[in-house]
Amino acid sequence: MKKVKWMLFTLVLIATATQGAPAKNTEALGACAEDYEWWREAKFGIFIHWNMSSLLELGGGSWYRANNNNYLGSNKTMKEGMPSSIADGSYIKYKGKKGIPQEIYDNLYKVFNPVSFNARAWVKTFKEAGAKYIVLTTKHHDGFCMFDTKHTDYNIMNTPFARDVAKELSDACAEAGIKVIWYYSVADWYDPISNAENPMPYQEYLINHIHELFGNYKNIQGIWWDGGHVPVDPYAVRKVINQYNPHAITNGRLKGMPKITFGTPEQKLGTFSMDRPWETCAIVQGEHWFWNGGKDIKSINTSLRLLIDSAGGDGNLLLDFGASPEGLICDPVKNTFLGMGKWLNKYGESIYGTRGGPYTPGHWGVSTRKGNVIYLHITQNWSGVLEIPPLPVEILHAKTLSGGEVSIKQTSTSLRIELDEKYHQSPDTIIALEIAESALNLKTIESPLQESMSKDAKVTASTSFTSGISGRPESIVISKHETGEIQGHFGEEPRAKTGKHTVPAEILKDRPWLKLHRGHIWRFWSAKKSDTQPWIEMTLNEPKTFQRITLLEKFSRIKGFKIQIPDETGWETLFEGGELGNQSFRLASPVKASRIRLLITQYESDDPKQGPAIHTFDLFKE
Repeated sequence: MKKVKWMLFTLVLIATATQGAPAKNTEALGACAEDYEWWREAKFGIFIHWNMSSLLELGGGSWYRANNNNYLGSNKTMKEGMPSSIADGSYIKYKGKKGIPQEIYDNLYKVFNPVSFNARAWVKTFKEAGAKYIVLTTKHHDGFCMFDTKHTDYNIMNTPFARDVAKELSDACAEAGIKVIWYYSVADWYDPISNAENPMPYQEYLINHIHELFGNYKNIQGIWWDGGHVPVDPYAVRKVINQYNPHAITNGRLKGMPKITFGTPEQKLGTFSMDRPWETCAIVQGEHWFWNGGKDIKSINTSLRLLIDSAGGDGNLLLDFGASPEGLICDPVKNTFLGMGKWLNKYGESIYGTRGGPYTPGHWGVSTRKGNVIYLHITQNWSGVLEIPPLPVEILHAKTLSGGEVSIKQTSTSLRIELDEKYHQSPDTIIALEIAESALNLKTIESPLQESMSKDAKVTASTSFTSGISGRPESIVISKHETGEIQGHFGEEPRAKTGKHTVPAEILKDRPWLKLHRGHIWRFWSAKKSDTQPWIEMTLNEPKTFQRITLLEKFSRIKGFKIQIPDETGWETLFEGGELGNQSFRLASPVKASRIRLLITQYESDDPKQGPAIHTFDLFKE
């Protein structure tokens, strides 16, 4: 009888965790709108993925542990002895490889000793970068805890380092006035008690960790949940959080959390929304969250575009780096962070404390607002004259934050902006408009959007580096087999009425990359490293007239490029630039052609085989 009762209880728990909170626990309150005010004002946070997997430069961390959803054994079993491959250092032969044997991966903590870790030095960099909060991985899917816990031996205190990283970092953040949110993975691929068929033991384990993470550390403002299929009662968890901080915020990755949670679009911009808080989480190095050896660092401008576009969509940016096994922020990552900080020191008024809008993001750029000021962030290359929809309010004064005299003229049909090209800046020219009332009173104004002419175009390239579903030339254009052709903003989630992209199975069989939205980190074209001046060419079904071109680069490798169309003698250059990143070009006059190519004249790649990479290539009428 007891066994039957336990099974029934388990089924009820699974159902309530999936469908919502059990009624008896409804007194457990969650975060309200006021609790998010500091977070909305902060705009910029730094994500830290770090644990013993950094020893192998895996990039993917837990995901490269072989059979990562199976269990090798209990913590007690793992403590018995040290495999010779760990003791003698030959684990290095697995560096950078996927599918690390569990007996290797799960014992790496025994040699993890980041003696160069200095929490105050890290926090100094974060503060100079302009970040207002951090998110630290206290436990990733592999189950290893980067904090001092009494509930498992698989933690940082049982490494040769034997120092509480979470405590040192949270203490340093408290001193510097930077807020802390803990990342915690509900998934646990190490401990056998993580069992969906018998969830209560793991729920108790998780709740014990929450007691420690909020009770033993300073300045903890929330939890960034991730992963997990074990049904955990979100109301039971929230009641524990409330004991320490009833105003703590959480994301929505633990289903059923009460009241307001924030969205977490991953590796893509969130869609403009004033209704629900959201935060783009993106990577500053490579294509995975953990330490990858310090390769493929996003440039300052590319990283700033992520921040600017997130703020313009009324969201935040959480920019991730993976620390090295020595406990360092590598110099290229630090340089990007500090470069962002220098920009924010000059122009932070247009980011911090703002809300997105009133304009929805467009190819011309985005807007932010606070008080009675609207900031236009013009991120496209423009000829000096820009027309956008008019504001339904009087403009009292206009100025640029970067110099020069701006001229504005507002009619019933447009807001015309003129600024000498010598005052345009990359990645962003900022124009502040003082208006006659609170900017937050204005209703949303839709930026005009057009369908890409690149849909179903034929694509060829000088060379292609393909790996699985990645690297193919066709990846950069949208297919007729996909829905949601019109996107809300270049690089943003599709805002199609039809919802998610759908691709017939017979098409996916031959072109599996189509199941990924364009701009996805694994959907791109890449040239081979041996190709010194690679190109990618698009052929339309018929000649079309276009004036705007948008391109999104995968990494920050391209340092020189040309946009060209064929002429009688070869190729005519329409536009020539340096660093590419994420750009929209509005040509001085319309062009009619059926063929257009991107010629990459200069690039830098630290990948031994792969050259520059492009996510999307779009043509628009104007």
